[in-house]
Amino acid sequence: MTVISLTVDCELFARGLANALAFIPANSRFVNVWIRLNPESLTMEICGTDGYAAGLSTVPLDRHSDPPERREFLIRKGKADTKVAEGAAGLERTVRMAGKGPCDVSFIDTIVQVEPMGGETLRVALVHAPEMFDYYQQLSEHIGTAEKRSETMPGVVCLDPALWSRFSKVKTDKTGRMADLLFGDSPLDPVLVKIGPAFRGLIMPIDRAVNAKNVGAEGL
Repeated sequence: MTVISLTVDCELFARGLANALAFIPANSRFVNVWIRLNPESLTMEICGTDGYAAGLSTVPLDRHSDPPERREFLIRKGKADTKVAEGAAGLERTVRMAGKGPCDVSFIDTIVQVEPMGGETLRVALVHAPEMFDYYQQLSEHIGTAEKRSETMPGVVCLDPALWSRFSKVKTDKTGRMADLLFGDSPLDPVLVKIGPAFRGLIMPIDRAVNAKNVGAEGL
């Protein structure tokens, strides 16, 4: 049996889960949330996407297994209510309700178990879908590449306000409420969104020519 154990801050863990869930369609319980452990930086990355916008939060690890391993996992979005808690939404609710303090997280073969101090223990099944790892890895690399890219004159970029509004749901402290936007060389390059020290996201621009054909002159 393979066990990876670590400890994170409840508030930061709940915030990271909530931010990833904000980028997953509300009417879908079966989209996956991606979690990656980075022992080099002692962080946990949590990512959610619907294919049009992606949000990735970084949560520092207070403690990790020895020796540390670089691993990634998938969890169903699931749901959270007063009677049944499942998936990443159930984890977020459990950790958030526990309030402040440490939270022990264990990845045990096919499940993830969270034990927040002062809260209930919850076990959630991991999703076996290795083919999705490449997709989320590419998203992470896009974010990393965009963040390293030098700032250039952005020109005119067309964004869907419905996608941009998701970034207003990002949870952060009072010092990181504003968002920095980094644009690429082309109006069709993904736009990097930086909110505070721990959150990075991407939003895909709209092709104006294609949009004009779809909505017509009156729509524009």
